[in-house]
Amino acid sequence: MFSTIQDQQSRELSQKHVGVRAKKARATQEEIKLTRVVQLASSEVRERDWANVITCHANDPAAYTWRLANFTLGEHVLLPPPDPSQQQQQQRRMAAATAVAIS
Repeated sequence: MFSTIQDQQSRELSQKHVGVRAKKARATQEEIKLTRVVQLASSEVRERDWANVITCHANDPAAYTWRLANFTLGEHVLLPPPDPSQQQQQQRRMAAATAVAIS
């Protein structure tokens, strides 16, 4: 999150232990990290009870939830439902998410 008023208020959201996950997957940290944020939406309602920020990232079909109360990745990764009319190969090539909203 960022502040346009004071840089001291800017915060980085944690993607959990990227180094440990990269080592387990035998990949580099850059391959494990999420790509740049394309769109972000948030809500202040009951922010202590559940994730209150959602983001979509470049070239990624998933939308990620975040807990702003402790600046961490949320429990849920949202994906579009599978289309039974498409074959398995095409399922893997889903279109990237480009917009998110939260209410």
